[in-house]
Amino acid sequence: VAVDVTQQPIIAKIAGGRERTSGTDQELVLDASASVDPDDMASAWSFAWSCTNKTDGSACTESDGTTTLAHYPNGTNVVARVPALTLSAGTYEFFVLVAKDDRNDTASTTVVITQGA
Repeated sequence: VAVDVTQQPIIAKIAGGRERTSGTDQELVLDASASVDPDDMASAWSFAWSCTNKTDGSACTESDGTTTLAHYPNGTNVVARVPALTLSAGTYEFFVLVAKDDRNDTASTTVVITQGA
């Protein structure tokens, strides 16, 4: 009898649900610390954040319209922070790629940025 034990998939999660609203005058905090490893392996997590402007499908840019918004590729950034006054009013999709060992998963959240607070 052969027994094959495999690791279960990890589950990426972003706190706050699938959609939320924030103001241009507020810091936007995206948190993937609720991501789950059903096997509870001791190995390290890595996180890669990215953003798309849902209004026109382009990469996210800062409110000056010329600078591409950083994608927070540092593997230890379980939390991504977008400073106040960085994004213009609009609709954005933020993604996180969560990886552990040779397993990975993605999660996304839509963020509607309104003018002001």
